[in-house]
Amino acid sequence: MVYFCVAFYKPRDPLDPSPSECWKGGIVYYNPNDAALFVRGRDAIGFTFNLANRWSWAIFGGSLLVGVSMLVL
Repeated sequence: MVYFCVAFYKPRDPLDPSPSECWKGGIVYYNPNDAALFVRGRDAIGFTFNLANRWSWAIFGGSLLVGVSMLVL
């Protein structure tokens, strides 16, 4: 019980470890110095793309292409 009480009150990492200046409009994350493809959302709900990473654009474009092709077919 003591262990859990100590662990509960131990300082935690901040909810948002990403720099505030890398968030454009509060919803778009663009940080060329961050190699991560996905980052935790601004409100710590879900994940978002790091739009400075070229693979995020490839995944986004591929998803868009699949979605459009499903509508056309």
